[in-house]
Amino acid sequence: MRWFWILAPLALTACSEDTPQFGGTSAPGASDTTDSDPIIPEEGDWTLWSTEAISDTCGLRPDEPSDEELTEHFYLGDPIETGFEIRKLDLELGWIEVQCVLDGIGFDCGPWDYVYEVPAVDAILTTSWTVRGDVVNPTELGGINGTSVACAGEDCELVADLYELEFPCGFSDYFAATRDLEDTGG
Repeated sequence: MRWFWILAPLALTACSEDTPQFGGTSAPGASDTTDSDPIIPEEGDWTLWSTEAISDTCGLRPDEPSDEELTEHFYLGDPIETGFEIRKLDLELGWIEVQCVLDGIGFDCGPWDYVYEVPAVDAILTTSWTVRGDVVNPTELGGINGTSVACAGEDCELVADLYELEFPCGFSDYFAATRDLEDTGG
């Protein structure tokens, strides 16, 4: 599921005004309250899984994704009343670190941007990944993953044709995340 982390930032750009916002939304796992005491998530290893696709204007998602393609693991670090950090090791990109702002029970992470210069052509792809949602309790999160992909350069049309994309594009989905009982450390 490396493509998800690389292209995840794309969905944010593609999300429109009709994309649910958290802090009192109808998204799975989201709270109906915005004015409450902060709930601080626990530090440690977490598992995130996609629960329902919202949009995919890139056409990159498989029709019937496997459990492995829908599951990610990350480390939630430095939790305090005003925020936390998400850390994930990607074998190709190294450590991905995203800062999250916590406001009561709602949180907003990112964007985390990845810039890729397409070899042999004048095209630079930028993916931007964000996460927003609610802390359901100290060991559960619910929200929306969003990824957007944009292209800059004279050969973007060529790249779009090659990958059967139209820039900008994006995808987003609802997610749930739980704190792992067995903590391997971050």
